[in-house]
Amino acid sequence: MNRFQRMFIGLSFIMFLTPAQASEIHPVVSIGYDLGGATLLDYTVVQVNDRTVNREDKITAGNGLTLSLGAYVPIFEDIALQGTVGLKVDSTTFVDTYVAFFRNPIDLLAIYHLGKHHSFAGGLTYHTNTAFTFESTAQNQTLNFDDAIGVIAEYTYAVQNSRNGGVKLGVRYTNINYTLTGTTTIANGSSVGFILYAY
Repeated sequence: MNRFQRMFIGLSFIMFLTPAQASEIHPVVSIGYDLGGATLLDYTVVQVNDRTVNREDKITAGNGLTLSLGAYVPIFEDIALQGTVGLKVDSTTFVDTYVAFFRNPIDLLAIYHLGKHHSFAGGLTYHTNTAFTFESTAQNQTLNFDDAIGVIAEYTYAVQNSRNGGVKLGVRYTNINYTLTGTTTIANGSSVGFILYAY
C-alpha cells in the first residue's frame, strides 16, 4: 500500500467517524483552475519548420486544472467537513516536446455556512505523487518532488442551499511549497483560483 492509498484511507476514516448520519453524507465532485507559483519552465518559439511563429508559454508550480472526488459531511447546523482526493495538472506542448507538472491533492476542509448561499472554508491540503515531466524526441526526464502539506482558504456561493447540496462556485487560495526530492531546492506552489462543486 503506497502513501497515496494510506492517505486516502485515513481521510475516509476521519470523514466517516463524524457524528453525521449516513444519510447526511453527500458525494461531491469538483473542477477548478489555479494560477500562480514559481516558474518551472518558460519558453518562446520563434521558428518552426521554416515558418515564423510567435508563441510564449510557461509551466508554473501553482497553475493547473484540478478534478476531485470526495465527501461532504454536515456536523452542526452551520458547520460541515469536506474531504476530496484529486488530480492537478498543468501541461503544454511545443515543437516535438511535451511538458507537464502533476500532483495529487488531498484536501480536508472545515466549512462554515453564513446564511443559505455563502460559506467560508479553511483547512489542509496534502500533495503527493508530485512530478515534473519533460518528454521529447531527444530525451525523456522526470523530476520528482517530496510530498508537501499546505493550507487552503476558500469562499463559495451556493446556487441552492449549501447545506443540502446543489452547485457551488467559489474562489480559493492555496499556500504550499514543493521540495525537489534529494535536494534543498524549493518551488513555491501557492495559487489563487476558481472552483466549481457539485453535490
